[in-house]
Amino acid sequence: MTQLVPLGVTLNNGVTLTPSMGVFLARLRRVLPNNVPIHVNSGYRDARSQAQAMLTKVRLGDDLVKLYGEKVRMLLSLPLDVDTWTRTIQAMADRGIYISRHMRGDALDLRTRHMAPMQVQLLWRAVIQAGGRPLLESQPPHLHVDHLQGGGPTVEALAPLARAHRGAKASPSASPAPALVVAAVVVARLFGVPLPFPLP
Repeated sequence: MTQLVPLGVTLNNGVTLTPSMGVFLARLRRVLPNNVPIHVNSGYRDARSQAQAMLTKVRLGDDLVKLYGEKVRMLLSLPLDVDTWTRTIQAMADRGIYISRHMRGDALDLRTRHMAPMQVQLLWRAVIQAGGRPLLESQPPHLHVDHLQGGGPTVEALAPLARAHRGAKASPSASPAPALVVAAVVVARLFGVPLPFPLP
């Protein structure tokens, strides 16, 4: 699926955005003054990128239980090894336990390093105005944003499209849901790109 990045938004290499993230970022850019940059450090995370992010926080001395809740205690008892953590996080996700909203396509990390305090304050307010929930984190410095309310589909809703896109057999019930069609049309019009499927 084509990555849709709104004008005035930059990304770290390797960052993946879902359509709902793109919609949220476009809305955020519209309400945020132009002198405040929007740079995305992290978007959607698979199990490996989630493991890497969490291990970085452990090495920086962050309190994972405070950030992620009790569900991470079991991870902290394991060796600090990315492969071990990846397997464990994936097994949890397979059971419907997502350790982070990043894994559900409902969280972004925005860079705050090198920003003036007033710019961070403006970014915080604009996130709320755009419908997100901000949380300032210090290890490393960034503004975590979740509850994006972007109107676009989550990773789970995109699964039938992803299977069809990869050429897998899609069941008859895997056709896009009406809400997914509406979200896709909004994203396509917002960014001027073609729809990822024909309209019914």
